[in-house]
Amino acid sequence: MKQKSVVVRVQGPRGTMRVNASPDDTIDMLRHQVERRIARRMEDTYLGSGTRVRARVPSVDEKDEDIYLVRERMRGDGVQPSDAYLKPSDTLAEAGISHGSLIYWTNIPGTQAAKTNPKHVLSVYRYSFGNNIDIDLQHRPPGTFTFDSGESLWGGSRLLCEYILQKMRDRWKKCPPESTIELGAGIGLVSILASRCGLRKVVSTDGNPKVMSVLMANISKNKVESKEGAVSSLRLRWGNQNDIKSAIHHAFASRKGFQLVLASNTLYTELSIDPFFSTVRDILNSKGELLLSRSLRKPSIEQRIRKSAKSNGLKLVSSIQGKELEIIAAKSVQNSRLLTQTQTPVKTSTTTTTVGYPLHATEVSASGYVIERYRSII
Repeated sequence: MKQKSVVVRVQGPRGTMRVNASPDDTIDMLRHQVERRIARRMEDTYLGSGTRVRARVPSVDEKDEDIYLVRERMRGDGVQPSDAYLKPSDTLAEAGISHGSLIYWTNIPGTQAAKTNPKHVLSVYRYSFGNNIDIDLQHRPPGTFTFDSGESLWGGSRLLCEYILQKMRDRWKKCPPESTIELGAGIGLVSILASRCGLRKVVSTDGNPKVMSVLMANISKNKVESKEGAVSSLRLRWGNQNDIKSAIHHAFASRKGFQLVLASNTLYTELSIDPFFSTVRDILNSKGELLLSRSLRKPSIEQRIRKSAKSNGLKLVSSIQGKELEIIAAKSVQNSRLLTQTQTPVKTSTTTTTVGYPLHATEVSASGYVIERYRSII
């Protein structure tokens, strides 16, 4: 007989949430629910809706760190006994958590939590795009959620890669852009693929120092930093003029600007829209283009994206979405083994692993994405 669901109270620094779960659910499943709820609160705050939960600005700890479920409230010195951490593989029933139980979440890692939490393992995955293009990437396991979102692979990046291969590569062979920069590159898939397609002077950037270390490792792993179509990495925070000048100087040693900007899954909050497009304006040359893969948003946000792009001197040239993207995703499954197990293990701070995960492009909800080409009109 299926057991009735229970309501567990989970308390954090900003209040208590109630989470519905089954006694057969594991602690890790409960943790995942809590993280999704925290992320949803952030999104509601950014979007200004406040409809699902009470909107509030999250603390730095909530944005930047993984969380752990514990039995006891976090002490003032941030230290907790090791037995306070709930074991991720235990069910709620095994952990003694019943209807109405109160537990806590913290961002202070414990020994057992760090060893058993799969989110702390950066494994290597091989992406095969056909035509002898294999890219090995180190990133977090698919399906795990973390506030360091750049350490994961997102659907928009995979779709942008397929779009480049099917729509842009032949055009680039005839008239390649002289210089390319990717904003919010994360693990670097799009930058590396662009280099494999023959683009030169590809600068791969991200604003998160923790993500930058993964990005640099992936560029080195794929040996694209020393080939003709070289990829270099640089930290760039949107709207930061010093970072923007540094990126341009890094590529040109003079004020020239990039001919092509690549970006995917960068407009995930409303607050990122204006800094993103102003950075594109400042970093593009007068004839430059932006190739943007993003998820579709509610009408008011779509209107703001159009307005921000226009006010920053960018004209929408073309866009594809829905059914056409579904076809692109389907071709990816036919032509590629997107993820395979690699032979060389990657050593992280907690473990060494070569585990491969099945993942196919059809898992991308392509109907919820759009790929747009903008041209500078300044």
